[in-house]
Amino acid sequence: MYDIIVSGAGPSGSMAALHCARVGLKVLLLEKGTQGKRKCCAGGLLNRSLLALQDIQIPDAIVENELNGFSFIVEGKHYPIPLGKPFGLMVRREEFDEFFMRYAQNEGADFLDNVKVQKVVEKEDRVELMTTKGALEAKYLVVADGAKGVLADQLFGKHPVNWAAIGAALEVRTNPTRSDLMQIYLLSYRKEVLKVAPAFPLTGAVFPLHSSAMISLVGKSYPAGIFHHNF
Repeated sequence: MYDIIVSGAGPSGSMAALHCARVGLKVLLLEKGTQGKRKCCAGGLLNRSLLALQDIQIPDAIVENELNGFSFIVEGKHYPIPLGKPFGLMVRREEFDEFFMRYAQNEGADFLDNVKVQKVVEKEDRVELMTTKGALEAKYLVVADGAKGVLADQLFGKHPVNWAAIGAALEVRTNPTRSDLMQIYLLSYRKEVLKVAPAFPLTGAVFPLHSSAMISLVGKSYPAGIFHHNF
């Protein structure tokens, strides 16, 4: 029986497994898919997230770009705000996740991929997991299986039915670029729209990678038609 089982080998899950292994706990890190799979994520890492890594250094080989400012776009007009110093990095999630998973393994965590947790049963002194590769047991379970994960809903109840956030990301190949500005498109900038609760402003962004750009769109409580039209 493991001390800790972590479901989900994204950055949060791998970091949890890493720290548990460092203090001598017997840890198993599970990933439902194949490690290295593309994620719907722009890949931006703010400085506060880098500080949370403490002694873990992100390898230069997986850093795509360094962000040094913003450029707001409203009705086609650009308003650049260069900060003069880095506020974050750009990475590819598949490479970033792979790095953290390997780091957790090097600290002593066991790892299994292509393992989907189908059911969780909480006992008085342990947690039992039924997976696609058999039964597993641990004293504690860390749920880190992402926005589409089902374990949190199963254990803690579902989100309110009237709550919905939508996000999309698309990578577009470009010529190699040294742009260091993150572009933010305010698509619902009017005051009457911004004040309508519980809507989150429909916002687009372009994150510069080395030889491509990651285009993203996020919003809350918008009809799907509006979302797809803007994307």
